[in-house]
Amino acid sequence: MTPENRPSAPETSYRKIIAGRAEALKLDKAQRTAMRLRAATAELLETCRYNDLRVMDIARKANVAHGTFYTYYKQRSDIIFAIIQEYFEVLGETMRPTVGTDEYSRIRSATGIFVGYYTSNLGLMRCLRALSEQDAEFAALKQQIDSSWFERNIAHLSRTAIGASMNQDDIRLMVYALGAMVEEFLYIRYQNPDPNVVKLTETEADVAEKLARIWFRALYLRDPAD
Repeated sequence: MTPENRPSAPETSYRKIIAGRAEALKLDKAQRTAMRLRAATAELLETCRYNDLRVMDIARKANVAHGTFYTYYKQRSDIIFAIIQEYFEVLGETMRPTVGTDEYSRIRSATGIFVGYYTSNLGLMRCLRALSEQDAEFAALKQQIDSSWFERNIAHLSRTAIGASMNQDDIRLMVYALGAMVEEFLYIRYQNPDPNVVKLTETEADVAEKLARIWFRALYLRDPAD
């Protein structure tokens, strides 16, 4: 496939995605305002923690009156909840491998997409992790998000040759363990950087490649064919 014919990479920044949607869907004024508030909140979360986030700062960033925020959301946690739901809906729509037909290419493609989303939305990912540890509603939301992703991968693995040789409990345990590994690895690589991990994974592509290889080795007990 030539470069000019290769599918372009999906946009991974949440605030850019919804800005594009607002334009493409020709939303009315109220819907555009709500989207501006969500985009502003996501942008602020890239540089500040949730506990430091103020409604007045969101309104200022969105270029609306302070009171306008409360027309759409009762409190800060409500807009964060809406953002995280929307973010993972977008992620679910695009987390479909598009490169290659063999199993390693599928794993590498999906891993690359997820790493791209994670690194483009570090504030949202940090916020989800923190709030899921503090708030039961956010804990339930994270569990729902994780479960959807795990079940999709369990279903896929069950259809592969390696899955045919495993019972469902082993498949489920394998997917949950590997998924948790990826999430924790990205946390210590990007959110709370461990110098040893940073040294071993210099670029985003390198992170995706090495995580995909670990996933493949765990399933197939061999290296992928290069």
